[in-house]
Amino acid sequence: SRLSMSVQDIRLDYADRIYSVKHDTSISHKQRRQKVRDLKKERDKAVQDEIRNYYKKPVTQQES
Repeated sequence: SRLSMSVQDIRLDYADRIYSVKHDTSISHKQRRQKVRDLKKERDKAVQDEIRNYYKKPVTQQES
């Protein structure tokens, strides 16, 4: 469905961001861990918001 595709897009986007932070050697290990934690929290919130907004939107008929 459209919801599962948008949630998957969000997860893939954040997976890429997390991978980039994990492999960024210009910052300390402690800072990397904190950024990864922050990104995971942002990802979870974005997924929750997407699900919440999906069910709040009115249903519209698509024209063929």
